[in-house]
Amino acid sequence: AGMATVQAGLASIEVSNLAPGNYTLEARFQGTNGYLASRAEATFQIRPLISLRQAASGAAELAPSSLASLYGSSLALATISNTAGDLPLTLGGVSVTIEDSQSRRFPAALTFVSSTQLNLLIPDGLAAGIATVSVNRNGLLVGQGTVILRPVAPGLFTMNGSRLPAGLVSWRTKSGQSFNQFVFDCSVACRENPVLLGEETEEAVLTLFGTGWRNAREAFSARIGGEVSRVLYAGAQNSFPGLDQVNIQLNVTRKGRLAIELAADGQRLNAVDILLQ
Repeated sequence: AGMATVQAGLASIEVSNLAPGNYTLEARFQGTNGYLASRAEATFQIRPLISLRQAASGAAELAPSSLASLYGSSLALATISNTAGDLPLTLGGVSVTIEDSQSRRFPAALTFVSSTQLNLLIPDGLAAGIATVSVNRNGLLVGQGTVILRPVAPGLFTMNGSRLPAGLVSWRTKSGQSFNQFVFDCSVACRENPVLLGEETEEAVLTLFGTGWRNAREAFSARIGGEVSRVLYAGAQNSFPGLDQVNIQLNVTRKGRLAIELAADGQRLNAVDILLQ
């Protein structure tokens, strides 16, 4: 549907409810009140909108070298996953290009493509600010949108979007024995996996996984159960591109369901809990 208005010899046309694609607009003026008849033609393109979210927390702001999910429609013709080896820049004929605030264009590596979702690695080196993201399939633009980029945009991976983190506890007993246990159990449905730290436990470390904090310049802070905790490491996980990890020393005398509060460069991460017994 469309509507045209004429004011002071200028015509404006408003068009709505058009599907994505290429269009040609033809305007004809038959002439009246001293104005000659005229004709004008213009071509334009309606591009399907896409949205990007951080793969871990679902936040709308992203950081270079972080993992993201892109949502749209008719993005890929098949569902393909590739997480082994070097990540491809084209998967199933689909490619993603990001143009940053300095008009520099970077290709994004892909780990998964489908009709409605792409998983990708935000390229390193992008400038902060508003960036334009374009999705092409076999040379055809099938989606475009914008995203805000920041040097640090941290988030934790959780199980089914809950407060249950993707993480594990490693501990050593006074006799020198070492143990590792995931804080979740997804053998049937994902649920808490209580970690039993006995009286013989000498030290314990909580490892959590996420994305978007490897470029943090200030201290990575942590509070567990309201108590300030020592961060032993916060940075790249080094086994999977874009995956970050943080190692936090646990107070082995604390028990119960404890809230984990983390911040990188002053930005709070999504809240999670662990259960210690």
